[in-house]
Amino acid sequence: MAAYCAKAKIPCDIYVPEGTSPGKLVQIQAYGATLKRVEGSREKTAEVAMEAVSNAFYASHCWNPFFLHGTKTFA
Repeated sequence: MAAYCAKAKIPCDIYVPEGTSPGKLVQIQAYGATLKRVEGSREKTAEVAMEAVSNAFYASHCWNPFFLHGTKTFA
């Protein structure tokens, strides 16, 4: 998401669980997104992100109805 937003020149906040791998964090920051680390699980991170986007778009695979179909395709 950070890469797509960077390409489109759209500011982007990325919420990640505290234990996210350093490689992912470097990529997010390399594309210029604002990194928001959340203490807790992925579920907690999703909750915090949802609270933060009352007037914005939340682009999460959790809410995309085609996510599982995409996973099946590349598997």
